[in-house]
Order: sequence, then C-alpha cells, then structure tokens
Amino acid sequence: MKKKKIKIPVSKTFLAIAACLLFNSVTAQVDSAGQDKKESAVELSFYKKADLSKTISALVTTVGINDKWVPATGVNINFYTQTKSGTTILKTVVTNAGGIGILPFPDSLSKDAQGVYRIIARLENNSLYKDAEESIEFKEANLMLKFNPADSAHEVTAMVTETGSDGKEIPVAETEVSFFVQRLFGTMPANEDYVISTDKDGQAVFSYPGDITGGRTGKITIVAKILDNKLFGTVETKSDAPWGIVVPVETNPFPRALIMPKAPLQLIITLVLIFGGIWTTYFFIFYQLKKINEDDHVKKVSEINY
Repeated sequence: MKKKKIKIPVSKTFLAIAACLLFNSVTAQVDSAGQDKKESAVELSFYKKADLSKTISALVTTVGINDKWVPATGVNINFYTQTKSGTTILKTVVTNAGGIGILPFPDSLSKDAQGVYRIIARLENNSLYKDAEESIEFKEANLMLKFNPADSAHEVTAMVTETGSDGKEIPVAETEVSFFVQRLFGTMPANEDYVISTDKDGQAVFSYPGDITGGRTGKITIVAKILDNKLFGTVETKSDAPWGIVVPVETNPFPRALIMPKAPLQLIITLVLIFGGIWTTYFFIFYQLKKINEDDHVKKVSEINY
C-alpha cells in the first residue's frame, strides 16, 4: 500500500512574516551590542616645543560615573593623514593613564600647497567604546626671541613667522604670544599683562619686570608660547637672560631648632642627662639586687658547712 505524501501549503505571506521576524531579531542583537559600548570622544592638538620637536596628541575621554567625562586609558588610537589621494594610516598609539596618545611628528608628513597639514585620529573597532573620530588642520609656525642681555629695560621681542612655499619666512600678524618665566615645577606668567599680540611685522614686544629672582647666578629662563592657536596649535621657545635678582646661598639652610631636622644642642644635652640618669639608676638597682643575691648564697653555704 502506497503512502500518500501530505503537502502543507506555505503561503508567501507566512514566509515574509518569518523573514521580518528573523531580521528584527538580528537587528535587535546588533543594537543591543552597540548599546553596551560606552560613549567616547577624541580631541586633537599640535605642540611644537622649544627644542623644535613636534608632537600630535589625541585626548580620548569616555562617560564615567555620574555621567562625567573621564580619560580612557589603554585604548588604541589610529592616526591618519589626509591627502588628495586619500587617507593613509601613520601609526597606532595606545593612550596613557591620562587618556592621551602621543604621536611624534613624522618628518615625511606631506602638506598641501598652502602649507596645511591634515591629521585624523580614530577610535575604532573597540570592544568597550563606540567609534569616535577627530580631525585637525594646522600650519607650522616659527617662534623666535630677540633681546639684548645688557638691556636695563629687560625688553624682549618675540617674532612669529611661517615658511612660505618659496622657503622664505612670512611674518604672522595678530597672533597672541604669552610670556612666562621658567620655574622648578613649570612656568609662571611674567606679570599680569603677559599676553601680547603680534603687529604687522609679526613681532610682539614685552618688558620683563625687574623683581624676578634668579638664584645665586641671577639667570632666568624666558619662555614665550603661542597657546592653542586655531591655525598653529601650541608653539614654544625659550632662552636665558641675566635679568634675575641674585639670591645668595644660605650658609646654614637647616639651623638647629625645634621645627628643623636638627634639634638645638641644649635640648639634646638635657635629654641625654635625663635618660642617662634614669638608666644609671636602673643599672645601680640591678647591681644591688645581684650583690644581695650573692651575699645570701654565700651565707647559706657557710651555714651548711658549719
């Protein structure tokens, strides 16, 4: 007896509904995975130091406790350069404890006809953070100091220029230059009005006050900076000048006193006499007790022999 095959009719509507449900399920899973990642942001900056070394820094932050933005540490940041032919990766850098990834400026980095560099930093394909990107366009400025060490007015001229396509220096006007003095733990403003804008010749003239201390040699380190400029980033230069007040070296920087590491001699002698007397009394008592014990022992031996 032959068995008849029963065919269950499947409508096109049913297939369409099943496909939609499957698509929505996959999409929900993808969205759920994306929602688990934290928000992130990237901030780029360019820094040209006084020794002419140049760096590009990427600050990566993420949302932490109480919705506050905090540094993202140990994150891979990809640096790219943007040219007419497209985007080329330069290097991958890992952020430090402060969430900063530093890229040394490549000497081979190309610029356009106007001398503009274009850099892109991307946080991408990270399992903890959502993708983030930031781009920056900047030119390289030259900052130089000119002054006369013997000038009693302590006048300094900062010159801001940029290199043209023909290799010549072009003055940059209306650029703010800040003047500082180098100290042990950083720089401090030279006075209250320490920010001067350059004139049409690219020069900013500043007079250093005469009450700055300069140690035992009277030498101070003059520091000039272009800070967070939209076009040039941060540029720094420094030079030494003999304009500081000479501060003589103290012959005895740590005198004997109660608040100093070395106590006064009178106090030391007093404490030695007090503790010496106490310990002398202890030793005298121990000696007497030992002598009494020996005398008792001799007396008992003599009584037994008798």
